[in-house]
Amino acid sequence: MKKSLYLFSHGILSREDNTLLYVNKDLKSGLPIAQIQDIHAYGKVTVKSGAVALLAEKEIPVHFYNKFLVHVASLLPRSGNTNGTIIVAQTKAYLNPESRAKIAREIVLATKNNILVNLETYLNRGIDDLENIIAAIEDTRIPRTRVQAIMAAEAQIWKQYYTGFDLICPNLPLEKRTFHPPHNEMNALISFLNMLSYTTTLTQILQTYLHPSISYLHEPLERRYSLALDLAEHFKPVIAHRIIFRLVNRKQIKKDSFTREEGIRLKDNALKLILTEYQKQLDTTIQVPRLKRKSSYRNIIKMDAHKLAKFLMGSRQLKFFYAK
Repeated sequence: MKKSLYLFSHGILSREDNTLLYVNKDLKSGLPIAQIQDIHAYGKVTVKSGAVALLAEKEIPVHFYNKFLVHVASLLPRSGNTNGTIIVAQTKAYLNPESRAKIAREIVLATKNNILVNLETYLNRGIDDLENIIAAIEDTRIPRTRVQAIMAAEAQIWKQYYTGFDLICPNLPLEKRTFHPPHNEMNALISFLNMLSYTTTLTQILQTYLHPSISYLHEPLERRYSLALDLAEHFKPVIAHRIIFRLVNRKQIKKDSFTREEGIRLKDNALKLILTEYQKQLDTTIQVPRLKRKSSYRNIIKMDAHKLAKFLMGSRQLKFFYAK
């Protein structure tokens, strides 16, 4: 099974024959390129032209992050999966208000379901105050038309959901969801794991015929690869947020897991712990009724991308991943 590779130190990616090498001040190491799905560079990593060519050949994207662990760029292979028919269909669906609203609504319905599953899990564990939050989310109606109205309903769901974080994780308060910059440690943690969900989804989209820049819930002009924002939306509760709840409640991630030098960010040991847990979550397998077998969350993300492609090509059915 291919996995993500994380580079934490400053160094150089180069090519030697058909091998990818990583060189820094301490070592020169060959990387198992056949086992790599994508690369995440958290240090200052220089990628030489030979390595770029090899990564493109093997269709391995490289995602770059700044010192605040914010995703700043991706080096994407020229996809061998490019399909003009799909791109035309994606564009037509975006330009058709009915089709776009249908896709956007299905994303939000799946997001709503997966958020409710998380909250109900902790309600069943004895956090009774979540009951009112659950009721408010259940009562939120998702419109069938107008993407702006669908997004407004989704924003209300997320707002209600985040009020439950302090009940689930009292050791690391959220207080209020803030972004640029996050005003406390929990906000920084949520933003980091949400961003991981985005880059993972982008990697999976690149393995399909879909173009990552044509989206439906988010405007294509918001981010370059806005389809990854769309398809990551309903996976954030079941991948990113379950990791947060687990690590914070076990006190493996605490306030002192962060530094406030030049902004709030994770310390190196906490970063490595979270990335280890994130890989475990992606590799976790669950039963997929339609397939009558188990599949990993990583593969389920790609399956949802394929579902969208099939819908764009004429399938009447579109239902994204619903957690149970």
